[in-house]
Amino acid sequence: TGRIEPIGAALDIPPDLRVYDWPDATITPGFVLGAAGVAGQHSGDESIGAGYRAADEFNQYGEYRAWLAGGVTTVHLNPGWHRLVSGRGAVVRLGGAVDERVLVEQADLTVNLGSRVGNPPNLVKELVPPTGDTPIVPAEPQRPSTRLAQMLALREAIHAAQQGNYTDPFGDFDMHRAALADAWRNRAPLRVQAQEAIDLDSAISFLVGAERNGYIVGGAEVSEVADRLRETSVGLIYTLDPAFRSPARNLGNNPDAADQLGQDLAKLRDVRLGLGLAPGQPVEDLR
Repeated sequence: TGRIEPIGAALDIPPDLRVYDWPDATITPGFVLGAAGVAGQHSGDESIGAGYRAADEFNQYGEYRAWLAGGVTTVHLNPGWHRLVSGRGAVVRLGGAVDERVLVEQADLTVNLGSRVGNPPNLVKELVPPTGDTPIVPAEPQRPSTRLAQMLALREAIHAAQQGNYTDPFGDFDMHRAALADAWRNRAPLRVQAQEAIDLDSAISFLVGAERNGYIVGGAEVSEVADRLRETSVGLIYTLDPAFRSPARNLGNNPDAADQLGQDLAKLRDVRLGLGLAPGQPVEDLR
């Protein structure tokens, strides 16, 4: 903002204007990366981890020159892929004044669907203080235990939060349930991360049924649900996951990567689309 003045052919260009001659360069706006592991991911045991905030893990003083050099200026901080509700995402810029880098501190509520969210660890109540007067409480299993149960577990957690039930299985205050209630009450945008077709279909149904602003992140098998995305106008952050580099990072591009990407994007015509990176993909490779 404020850096570009008029654009067009009939401009009065001052004769002493400095000229930069980059004949082989392409100038674009900075890339906005819709999914990236720039900040630390939620690593707690709770299957419902709505209280985690990715913005709290972002290093505002960090050095991001390699990513800026690759054209990425703004990123969404993904709170994680491994829990049913992994927390609140954020939007940050990678350059500029330190106190202006966090653009949206709590941008959305992140939900994950798929095999990786199944069978979360049992919840254990720590003995505080660890004395003989404090009874040992058995560990409590968490849901979902199967892919079939993940939507039921999600809806039950949302319903309990709406009813003001902010207690964990041990009867103690649960900050994550309270955070889930706050996000739902304030109509936080829903970010549903899914890769496989069965989970993408569930994500579309959840977003349409919730009647909330939201979008899907992932889409490894999106070609199978592309028609439904168009019909429902649900947006997609397509996460790139090609093997652009070998483990040694010096053998060049995977010749099959561009073909698969082109096939998927062709099927996503007229779908509201953004780009992100799958877990583990380097930010500097986005371009």
